[in-house]
Amino acid sequence: MNKKTIIIILLTILIIFVIFFPLQTLCENFYLINDKKELSEVDIMNSEYKPLVVLYSCLNRYWDKTIDNHIEVIKKITNNDLSNVLIGIHYWKDPSIEIPNSIKNMNYKSSSSENIIADNKLIYSKNETFNNGVLTIKRFIFSIKNALENAEILYYEKYKHEMPIEQPILRFRYDSYVHDIAKFPYPLNNEDNYYLSTWNTDHRGYNNNRIEIADAVLITTKKVLMNLIKIDVDKFINDNIDILNPDSHFHESLLYFILEKTGVKIVFDFNLHLSLIRKDDKITNLSYNNYR
Repeated sequence: MNKKTIIIILLTILIIFVIFFPLQTLCENFYLINDKKELSEVDIMNSEYKPLVVLYSCLNRYWDKTIDNHIEVIKKITNNDLSNVLIGIHYWKDPSIEIPNSIKNMNYKSSSSENIIADNKLIYSKNETFNNGVLTIKRFIFSIKNALENAEILYYEKYKHEMPIEQPILRFRYDSYVHDIAKFPYPLNNEDNYYLSTWNTDHRGYNNNRIEIADAVLITTKKVLMNLIKIDVDKFINDNIDILNPDSHFHESLLYFILEKTGVKIVFDFNLHLSLIRKDDKITNLSYNNYR
């Protein structure tokens, strides 16, 4: 085999590798819930994705202490390309809110509204945890809707067409903090109907009678959020009240139940190590420990 033939073969292999095996494509271990409500390990392809839509929603607090961490997560997912990031922001009105300069230097749109959502239609249970969980879900959905609408406007302005239904979306709670950023997952490949997060493993073990999924940091798609926004929470709770057992549910459990009932593929990543920043710089670990 002459030198020219060897060079051609090597170039062909390189081209195939570049086309079919992008540098930032991985096959990672995630977990699903099987038919027996047991955790089942699966390998799923995931990779860098551009553009990336980022949402911030609900109560704005301690953002100044978390934003640098969030930017590092965004850089990881986009391979340091912040020019292809669109940020939709919604928060409850607060005269003290300050949008960080690192956000102002990116493509963002924000809005606010009064935090007037109250669980004044129905009392589902005497259990305060359950009722607070319903209220939290309502606020989560309302604020996500507004943040997504802002991102939709940005997307159309930049690309002159509507955001596709399969668009990956990274959502942060303002006070969330991500540990082990190098292990933070990329969006899933060839999926448009998934919700990727973890649960509060530092506080609660796995309970197949009360499975939960976190909302502090998550990766999902426009399709999932659009379907979530359409849900009438009061009707949904009433229709399923006997199954839900309103004496035991946190909002993370209600969120899992809603996603499951609407046919979403719920994916758990136990390398997703999260905390929340609290008053006086205290940190509450949510999922730093492995579930095992």
